[in-house]
Amino acid sequence: MKKTQVLILFLLLTTLISCTKKVKMDGFYFGEIGKENKYPTLIKFDHGKFIDYNYSPYNYFTYTQNGNSFELKNELNETSNFDIKEQNNLYSLFVKDTLISVFEKQKSTNFVFDNLKDKQIQINLPTGDTKEVNFKSHDFRKLIYLGKKDDDLVVSFKDTTMKLSADFKEFLNNYYSNDELLEFPFFNFNIIADKNIKIKDLNYLKKILKTYETHFFNYFLESSKYDKVKKVSMGLKNVYSSLYNFELAEKVGPSIPRPPLPYREDHHFKIKFSNNQLYLNDTLITKKTLEKTLKNEIENYPTKTFISFYISEDSKYQDFIDLSLFLHNIYLDFRDSYSEKIYNLKYEDLKDKSKIKDLQKKYPKLLYEIDSTSYYNFIKIK
Repeated sequence: MKKTQVLILFLLLTTLISCTKKVKMDGFYFGEIGKENKYPTLIKFDHGKFIDYNYSPYNYFTYTQNGNSFELKNELNETSNFDIKEQNNLYSLFVKDTLISVFEKQKSTNFVFDNLKDKQIQINLPTGDTKEVNFKSHDFRKLIYLGKKDDDLVVSFKDTTMKLSADFKEFLNNYYSNDELLEFPFFNFNIIADKNIKIKDLNYLKKILKTYETHFFNYFLESSKYDKVKKVSMGLKNVYSSLYNFELAEKVGPSIPRPPLPYREDHHFKIKFSNNQLYLNDTLITKKTLEKTLKNEIENYPTKTFISFYISEDSKYQDFIDLSLFLHNIYLDFRDSYSEKIYNLKYEDLKDKSKIKDLQKKYPKLLYEIDSTSYYNFIKIK
């Protein structure tokens, strides 16, 4: 009997000690924040430094820890406090006894995979040579996953997984039928898709998303670190030529919307990728010759050169990324060269917004993806 009582007392003491044990927090933690409209978030504890990536990945708070209580201090010595309680590998963050968020510690190689709740979805991200940057607040919003699950092509959004079909459009309609729609116009969709999916499937998804007046998309690529993201941002817009009837548009109004981008036909370069081959204005061309032609045109007419490109629907998503980066880097070369000449810094290393805008004005990136209908309509224009 005494041995049993001693054992019970030992277990109680062990439980009490474990409940009050200081939580060791170094590392990355992912979770969700918000009340009705929840969105992903990422934080990091790093030997006395605290980083909230939704706030800023480049600024940090210093913190001191007393048991499970934390005091943050910013550069102005302003302080704030919170508590963290750990149970079953879940870390609950409280401010004055109010639960703010529940976090889990890093499990995957990158945040986007930890954020994906349906672990059965298979996604191998495309690769590409572009700058790797820290996650920022807009990278956590409107994350769309597209990959294979049990041999079906599925889409996952806001923790809901379904086949890519008209049902997904209905789901979005229902989801954004309330006040959460207020978030919608201010953020581009972030697409996290398998590199081997067909362009026809990607286009079907984007067609659904365009219903919500979304014309720019961020495409996430494979990155080397947990808190880093590589991405390609590309517009999918209707563009107009001299054939556009402006007088009719003014009379009829919204039913014939004014297209967003004018261009001059004599400086319009129409590019097609099909069957692993490149075409310029529907004429077969090598990648090297295309690069030389475009660079020559941009050098002479930087504010007039307009490039639109079309990827055939039987191509792969990786093909789309490769061509997008190839064209994007042509503009980047001009901006880098001019920036190094004037500011002794590469364009992507500039911090001064006025300098960035000046370079964008000098070498505007008039580059847009178009669909097959637009491409073949443009080819008919001589």
